[in-house]
Amino acid sequence: MDAAGDHRITLRIPGAVGALKWGLIAWGKVAILHLMDSAQKVTIAQVIGQMLIADGALNDAEREHFENLMARLGMNDAEKQQAIKGIDVDSPAEERVASLSQEFRAGLVVELEAAMAASGEIARGEQILMERLQALLKP
Repeated sequence: MDAAGDHRITLRIPGAVGALKWGLIAWGKVAILHLMDSAQKVTIAQVIGQMLIADGALNDAEREHFENLMARLGMNDAEKQQAIKGIDVDSPAEERVASLSQEFRAGLVVELEAAMAASGEIARGEQILMERLQALLKP
């Protein structure tokens, strides 16, 4: 904290997401993460989780990506458990995305793209899910 009482947060995120400076570009400002309520955090994690399993498997890189996402969102243990329990390839991703404000959807686009690339290749199931969500993700 500086003399004026200003709190500064620095995120260091490796890989493609870090290259985009996730906290500053995707969500507008790091502070916006603190404006999300529990339901919004869980919804975002569930949509990203669904993307990560869209190819039918979750490898170590994808698991790490998901854990990092939940940490960046500042999710507590109960929120993490709720998010994980609600992830299924047949989950209503469109309904979940539609429930988010446009402000949060903008950040979701970058996160979905990073999740698609987390395994090192983009599977057909991931492409199909992204195509289903694109209309809802447009500004």
